[in-house]
Amino acid sequence: MKEGPSSPVKQFNKTVGDLIGSLASYNLYKKKQFKINWPSSGRVHLLGLGKSACADLEDFLKYSQEKSSSAFELGELFVFTQEGYLNKNTNQLTKHHWSGDHPVPSERNLQNSRELLAQLAALPSQDSLLVFLSGGTSALLELPKVGHSLEEIQQLNRKLLSSEVDIYQMNRQRAELSQLKNGGLLEYFKGNWIATIISSDLPGDDPTWVGSSPTIKQGALDNPEVFTLRSYRDLIEQLKLFFPRYEVFEQPHRGSSAELITLFKENLDKYKNIIVVGEANVATTGAGRGGRCSHFVASMAAELLQRGNLPDFQLAAVATDGVDGYSGSAGAFASSQQLACDLKGLRASLAQFNSGEYLNDRGLTLRKAATGINLMDFYLLSSMD
Repeated sequence: MKEGPSSPVKQFNKTVGDLIGSLASYNLYKKKQFKINWPSSGRVHLLGLGKSACADLEDFLKYSQEKSSSAFELGELFVFTQEGYLNKNTNQLTKHHWSGDHPVPSERNLQNSRELLAQLAALPSQDSLLVFLSGGTSALLELPKVGHSLEEIQQLNRKLLSSEVDIYQMNRQRAELSQLKNGGLLEYFKGNWIATIISSDLPGDDPTWVGSSPTIKQGALDNPEVFTLRSYRDLIEQLKLFFPRYEVFEQPHRGSSAELITLFKENLDKYKNIIVVGEANVATTGAGRGGRCSHFVASMAAELLQRGNLPDFQLAAVATDGVDGYSGSAGAFASSQQLACDLKGLRASLAQFNSGEYLNDRGLTLRKAATGINLMDFYLLSSMD
């Protein structure tokens, strides 16, 4: 990425870093102070699943150890996260850690899942388990149902990921082929399931389908207790603090990129500065380098520049987990002045689903880095008149 020492992209990168830091797990544990019913006997084992697994589990330990008295006897720590998200601290804390491929499950993911399940099944029945669940678990934790194969699951995931199917329907379809989704993981540990602490990357107020719901059987009355550590509401709260001049909206469901652009266009005449929290699915073809965030910035810019007679504007889109699909970045930040000179090239990058490479070549992408949190994306439009 080409950026000067005081470029707007670099300044925006810093603001995003501070925003993400305000949503760190430790801060939220202190703020929310969950009332967990700890067992009176046996050890408590901790299991972290998904992109936020390391941060959520480590900060829980830090928060718990800072209290004057420990409410439980700590057992083993287990972590299964995405490749590149396992940090040095977790690596030192436990030998029971695995990394896997995302967003499409692989044979490695299945093998790692089998190893994790064997470890859980071997724990004493008088012990307890506390689970930290976050986005990315759907791809990581996987075992096909009898009669189905990894190839079927991979085909389904590729089809869903290149479509505009909303995330709830996506995870329901994934669960139809999987032993471990929709409460399936509950079968592999025979001790006491204490609770699931969820970092939700889903729209709406029901976090139970995060990670395709491995520890929550949909519709059952005897599921372990659920606590929401962070959700889009926490993100919205912080966005209003960091961007006080902006009107903040939430995308009502995980719709298409076109629907997201329509939401912006409907409010352009009312507000100069708009932020929308959501995740806009993009139906793709070809093998270009892009992601939801880079695609939005390029698409929205093309729409506005085509309209003409508009004041100069700035656009940004940020993946809170630090990884915007296949774009090689965490999102993008651009102004109308930077993109107006090559509208033809901008449109060509959209047609090839190659917005990430196009924006990166112009120094307009945000630094890629695993942030330790996994909420929804946010999209920003600011009028500069």
